Amino acid sequence: MDAADAETTAWQIRLTQNPNDVLKEQIAKYEERIASLDSKIGQATVNLIDAKEMVTVLSSVLNTSSAIKVLSMESMQPVQLIKKGNASLYQHGIKIKLRGRYLDILNHLQNLENMNYKFYWHSLNYSVDEYPYANVEIELYTLSISKDFIRG
Repeated sequence: MDAADAETTAWQIRLTQNPNDVLKEQIAKYEERIASLDSKIGQATVNLIDAKEMVTVLSSVLNTSSAIKVLSMESMQPVQLIKKGNASLYQHGIKIKLRGRYLDILNHLQNLENMNYKFYWHSLNYSVDEYPYANVEIELYTLSISKDFIRG
């Protein structure tokens, strides 16, 4: 009878335990992992520019002093950099041509660097055609999770 008593005791212990406890622990671990990944995504996307904000950002970029003249601005086709499942990362480029004096252009470029929005430099072509004025062609790009460059 000792074996039967031991088995009965084991079954009574199992009956007093909640079978959902194991699942609740797994859910808690997954929720903790999701929170950690959400935090990492938030940190990684802090410098991304939403398509809805792009009009404001471009206005800030093109808002130059009276000493600088904007000759043209052209947006380039978006480039998909990463695709993982439903998530994608796009590069949106803009080409801006400016004309002005060296220190005025330098000041404008420093203002671009200090903006709250993050721009990455692709190229800069500076050429003096009639001293002290120069023409500058800048290719900048931003990163976004939206394929649309500007969305309203």
